[in-house]
This record gives sequence, structure tokens and C-alpha cells, in this order.
Amino acid sequence: MKHSINLFQADLIPEQPWLTLPRILFVILLLIVALVAAKGVMSWQVSGLQSELATATAQRANAQQQITQLGGQLAAIRPDARLQAEVLRLEAEVLTRQRLLAELQRRGQLDQHDYASLLSDLARLHRDGLWLTRIQQRQGSVILHGKAVDASLLPLWMQQFKTAATLSASRFNMVELKRDDQDILNFILQGTPASASRLVIPVGELNGDELESNGDRRPLPIGAEQ
Repeated sequence: MKHSINLFQADLIPEQPWLTLPRILFVILLLIVALVAAKGVMSWQVSGLQSELATATAQRANAQQQITQLGGQLAAIRPDARLQAEVLRLEAEVLTRQRLLAELQRRGQLDQHDYASLLSDLARLHRDGLWLTRIQQRQGSVILHGKAVDASLLPLWMQQFKTAATLSASRFNMVELKRDDQDILNFILQGTPASASRLVIPVGELNGDELESNGDRRPLPIGAEQ
């Protein structure tokens, strides 16, 4: 009978090193590939940014050129003196009418529900040489106090009442007409509601000669139906 004795010990087996040359080469290769890929990505991003920068620069140059052109055009524009004077006149007129509205509202001379439309119509029918000094509205009747430099302006002005919504609904009569010390005509018109009448004023009914020959004050009806 044979017997064998194993004298080999496990700790006598030589250990294999983990860091071998093939593994080192593989890791180096992976690093090189990663660096090349990162460089490619960065190059692509830089190229895109450069393209966007070039586009933005071109747009900025174009905008600057347009600004320069518009600045030259603006400098070449000269304000029209006539338009400026007209704007100033309109602003003064608006301010005057606003003050008149405030004063009339304070005194309670106009009804709250329709004074705005009445003043709007009177403003639209404005005629040079004729102006109002007082407006009253009582129980549907409209009383207009004013002045005129020429008597012939009154019938021409009153003929326009039929084109105004608030004035065409009334029949106007001349209550008072007289001249003051400065030879200015002072007039009072009273309008009463007329459901089926139209305003008709003969142009020749008022004139300066008749006014002077009949004294300083005389009632004169205007707007009789025909």
C-alpha cells in the first residue's frame, strides 16, 4: 500500500499582479478616446457660438445703421409752425370749454344727464365772431346768452342748429338783441321743445341796419315755421 504526502502549500503560489501592461495600455487608450471625443464636442460648441456671435454682430450693425438713418430723418424734420399754432389754439379752446363745464356744473345751470352733448354740439357749430357767455337749461328749455360782432352771423349760425341732435329738438326764438357800448351785439336765444317743427331762419331777417334803426333793444322772433 502506497501513501503520498502533499507538501504543497497555497501561500507558496505566486500572486498575479493586477496592474499589468495590457491593462495599462487599455486604460490609456480609453483616456485618449475620451479626450478626443471631448475635444470634438467642445469644437462643435465653439463653432456654434462663433456662428451665433457673427449673426448677432451683423444684426447689431444693421440696427445701428437703421438708427443712424432714422436719426438723420428725424433731424431733417422741421415742425410746421401753422400746425403748432393750431394745436395751441385747440388746447386753449379745450381748456376754456373745460373751465366752462366746471363752472356750469358748479352753478347747476345745466342738467347732469345731457349738458355734455349740448356743449359738444355747440362746440361743433362754432363760428368766428360769435361766442356764448352763458347757457341755461330749465325744464327742457335751452337759453343761450352770447355776443356777436355782426348781426348777420346769428341766422347763419342758427341755421346750423338743425344738424345738431340736442338743438334740432327745440324751436329757438330771439328773446333779446341789443348793442353794448363797444358796438358788440348781445343776444339771448330761448329754445323750447318742438316735437314736429323744424328750425327755419330766413337769412335776411337779421341785419345790422335794422338793428341800429330800431334802437338798442328789441325782441325779435327767429325760427318761425314755414
